[in-house]
Amino acid sequence: MLVLQLKAKYQGNDGAYKQDESYPVLAITKSDDIDVATECASDLMSENGWGDFDFLRYGTIKGSNDAPKSFGEPKEWQQTLDENGAIYIVYTT
Repeated sequence: MLVLQLKAKYQGNDGAYKQDESYPVLAITKSDDIDVATECASDLMSENGWGDFDFLRYGTIKGSNDAPKSFGEPKEWQQTLDENGAIYIVYTT
């Protein structure tokens, strides 16, 4: 698994975030291949109103137990990861 740090512009219109504003994002991907990982993350995010991706850096997660516990129950995010190839977290500063 890889963790990707990126910036993405919100292009949705649901009031969750400001439209056309860029936000910092962390994405965790099932693949260890950087090309596959960035594709999975951008595909998933594009389906949810995000675009203009700027991938800044990445790192390796050795196993599901190394992922941050703040994602909730590991089974829940692991299932999402298995189904979509990626999960992402938007954070504001």
